[in-house]
Amino acid sequence: PATHRAKKKLVAFLAGRYKDIQKFNSAWKMQFPDFTAVLKSTDTPAVINPRIAADARDWTKLIAEEYFRITTAAIRKYDPNHLILGCRFAGRAPAGLWRIAGKYCDLVSVNCYRTVDLFSRQIADGFDQEIAGWYTQAQKPFIITEWSFPAYDSGLPCIHGAGQRVETQTDRAQAFTIFQKNLFSTPYIVGSFFFMWVDEPALGIAASFP
Repeated sequence: PATHRAKKKLVAFLAGRYKDIQKFNSAWKMQFPDFTAVLKSTDTPAVINPRIAADARDWTKLIAEEYFRITTAAIRKYDPNHLILGCRFAGRAPAGLWRIAGKYCDLVSVNCYRTVDLFSRQIADGFDQEIAGWYTQAQKPFIITEWSFPAYDSGLPCIHGAGQRVETQTDRAQAFTIFQKNLFSTPYIVGSFFFMWVDEPALGIAASFP
């Protein structure tokens, strides 16, 4: 809604970037008479073109800068002697956010459900090269805060949630070993958390996560 502070900030961000409503309309393929109308609107573009995507990336970076700046300052004020571990990114971070997270955090945390090749005993989806790029941007150590390889022979449904599925517990142990050895051999990865120590019950852990 137009009264929401984030909406007001977003429209101010767009108005500051485009200056003229016609330039905004041209870029976003919309037909607003002025930026007040943008504030009141809840319509979204039918097609996300490169210019809209660039605006979204820069807006997301602005949000991230505010988020990490404010939360880090609050934690440091009341608890100056502990590490700030980040926000646990879900799989990846939007463009530019690794740098921002690294600017404020002592460590950067991310959940990564990736793929291994049981025959070659290697990472199969380029994770090792990808996280090297993340580290280049963040310049802070990483913790992999969630990862796993569920197996179909556990006696449980094993159909919901993330993670490469394998056939047996033997395969699961091998997949675990491949991935964990990769993490242990990467000098800027300082910890990992396997999800989870015990398998979830057949009925699930919540109505929203069966």
